[in-house]
Amino acid sequence: MLYGELPNPSTWGGKNHTSLVVPDIAKAIETLESRPAFKTYDKPLKIAIGVNRKRQVNL
Repeated sequence: MLYGELPNPSTWGGKNHTSLVVPDIAKAIETLESRPAFKTYDKPLKIAIGVNRKRQVNL
């Protein structure tokens, strides 16, 4: 998103995101979980269904 000024982080939510399309969501999760940075990420990666009825993983 393009802003003149960045919004306060406390107001960030669904409108402040980036979406990536991947051919295999399960493989994408497997790849992310195998990365060293995942060791310090404290939330599970799980497949959910978005309001658009498409599968998604939120980070």
